[in-house]
Amino acid sequence: MLANLAKLLRPLRNALQNMVARAVVQVVNDGAKLQLVQLGVLDGETREAIERFQEYGFTSVPLSGAEAVVLFVGGRRDHGLVIAVDDRRYRKKDLEPGEVALYNDAGRFVLLKSGRIVADAPELRLGSDAASNFVALANLVLDRLTAIQTTFNAHVHTGVTTGGGSSGAPATPMAAPASVAAGKVKAE
Repeated sequence: MLANLAKLLRPLRNALQNMVARAVVQVVNDGAKLQLVQLGVLDGETREAIERFQEYGFTSVPLSGAEAVVLFVGGRRDHGLVIAVDDRRYRKKDLEPGEVALYNDAGRFVLLKSGRIVADAPELRLGSDAASNFVALANLVLDRLTAIQTTFNAHVHTGVTTGGGSSGAPATPMAAPASVAAGKVKAE
């Protein structure tokens, strides 16, 4: 009798065991309405065109070798849905509680800390190439203002009609520029 019960329950047991699996990302197709991935699931098992669900407003293209959690609806291996992908090779580590990071495989990141944002990139662009206003780097502006101040304070006029010589340095020299770093930045 128990053997008959086990035989009857075997399809249900198999379906339950096949509902959730770990997988390895092999190929990503980012051109479809939902991203499609090819996964290596079990040893020798490859699943094609598995839909990958991502959080609204966030998207990424994982690299080959990233790890995934895949659900197989009803335990059917022909209908998988990727619900999470992570890549332990590149994940940003040692964050403080409450911090959030966006990162990539090149080690670049944007870190949302309590009260500030840290970006690690050789170039940081706010807005687009079509934006009408510029956001200047404070050190470049300060260097330029210092050069203008130095030039102004050292300049003289030759051939001045009052006395026929040069005028000498300006009577009121230009003051050194103050810091031009902005507390707030607006970009388009």
